[in-house]
Amino acid sequence: MSADKIDYSKFIYYLEQLCDAGVSGTLYMTCEQNHSARMVIAAGKVIFISYSNRKGNDAIAAMPTIDKISYRFDTSNSAAVVDSSLPPTAVIIRNIAPIGYISDGQGMVEATAGEMSPAVVSQALPIHIKKQLNNLLLDLVGPMGDFLYADYVENATSKEEVVVNLAKELSISEMNAIHAILR
Repeated sequence: MSADKIDYSKFIYYLEQLCDAGVSGTLYMTCEQNHSARMVIAAGKVIFISYSNRKGNDAIAAMPTIDKISYRFDTSNSAAVVDSSLPPTAVIIRNIAPIGYISDGQGMVEATAGEMSPAVVSQALPIHIKKQLNNLLLDLVGPMGDFLYADYVENATSKEEVVVNLAKELSISEMNAIHAILR
């Protein structure tokens, strides 16, 4: 494990790559608060996760606050008791990722705050953007994200329509994440 810590969002992208490749092994992690974490992957599926003094879903809930991390992946050790209470791997990754994290499938794209230009606002809303917004809304507000998506995003015809409607429901920091997707 190197002493150099990287951005947590880059680690999440690495984790996605490991799971997509169907590998087995154990990820050992240390974050900037010197909390340790361990994640066991079997055939691309997360079967055990711990962070600080938490395990399972409690660990998942605490991990999005990580900023920097160092890690080591050990393929010789994937033995662990399977935690049957864990959600599917894709849900785990989405829930441990920092708020606003989006993976474009080829490389990591991290959402950042910013204003949209009028040219961006006037463009039609593509389906892949709607999917990203759906995932982000679920990350930001949990199950209520499905309702916000159905009410304000699913049938939207423009980015401006999405922004105007979601601004009524979300905080400024949450809207900054929305703006990052819509740029």
